[in-house]
Amino acid sequence: MELGPTDTASKIFEAHFQRLLEEETYDRAKTVFDEAGAYNERSLAIQIQTALQAGKLDVVLQSYEELLSNADFQQLDIVDRSVYLRRYADYVYADLITDGDPLKALEMRPPVEILEIFDRMS
Repeated sequence: MELGPTDTASKIFEAHFQRLLEEETYDRAKTVFDEAGAYNERSLAIQIQTALQAGKLDVVLQSYEELLSNADFQQLDIVDRSVYLRRYADYVYADLITDGDPLKALEMRPPVEILEIFDRMS
């Protein structure tokens, strides 16, 4: 059984990001969301939005692409994968998006309207 985001989350993701991203970048973001989103759809969408705002989307997508293709990661069971991805989100924010400056995360928080859109995911 292939695990993925819910249909509702996928539709919200598509409606929001398809209009903001160039086709190639959208395809990469959608692939990452499809492969990792099931474990925390809203969090991943917010990470992608925040990375976009910070000008770090390519770095974040590349990091997730490398993680998702890693053989050791692929061997994890569903529970361990979920835990790992939740911890990985901390790394994405702390190291990739904010360059180690935790106050940047507060400054980069997406607008409330966008957060409300992502609230409907789960």
